[in-house]
Amino acid sequence: MSYSFYSCYAVRTPDPSFNNPHRYNSGAAVNKYGIEALDLLQSVQTNQVKPRLEALHDHIQFSEVNTSLLKNINQYLFAQIYGMAGKIRTNNAWVLPEKFFIPGLAVRHSDPKEINPELKAVLCELKKTDWAKLPKDEQYEKLAILLAKIWIIHPLIVGNTETILGLLDLFCHQKGWNINMTALINLLNRPIISETTEGLCLRDMMVGVWLSLYDEQEAQKDPSYNCEVPGPKKYLIDTLKENVEIK
Repeated sequence: MSYSFYSCYAVRTPDPSFNNPHRYNSGAAVNKYGIEALDLLQSVQTNQVKPRLEALHDHIQFSEVNTSLLKNINQYLFAQIYGMAGKIRTNNAWVLPEKFFIPGLAVRHSDPKEINPELKAVLCELKKTDWAKLPKDEQYEKLAILLAKIWIIHPLIVGNTETILGLLDLFCHQKGWNINMTALINLLNRPIISETTEGLCLRDMMVGVWLSLYDEQEAQKDPSYNCEVPGPKKYLIDTLKENVEIK
């Protein structure tokens, strides 16, 4: 995955008529309960997925970091709510970076035909990195970037953020790293209340990493481009430092 990856995934806000076959008009994901109200669906999802995340490593066999593992995690977490759980996305998708909003700019997730090769490259890097040889700060920055890259790709139809957190949990247990899953689970749906990590949910932090990397790449092309370093990627990096002990 080249560095230009980040600018490729910055697009002007899509046409409002953009159609997602997996969403109701309300924006809620099509679900087995027929719930179209976003707030109600989020409540149902939180109540059902949280205990599954807490017990994930007791139920999912960890063999290798690959696409099948992501699909299995997603299936386990969401099968009771969504018929599309465990399935790779086949439609185009995008999201407005709400917390770090730039008027007219959106994050475009990977084109469906690019999902498999891009995801394979990121997971391979996660698996093959010799973490012990990296300086401490570089360990957390690289982990944050790799997790955010998976989110930018958005390989699954629904529940990408929760699935990435599940992957992190299994990966930490496999590596013998300590992880505070309770704290990280509580960050999944935290409301936006400030510009600190205390007011950001994990999804916002993923967008923050994308925006930092996008800014850095634009600054490489244009020295006059205003680029704050480390920028909003610091939110996910700091959160990982607080809740994951890389050994």
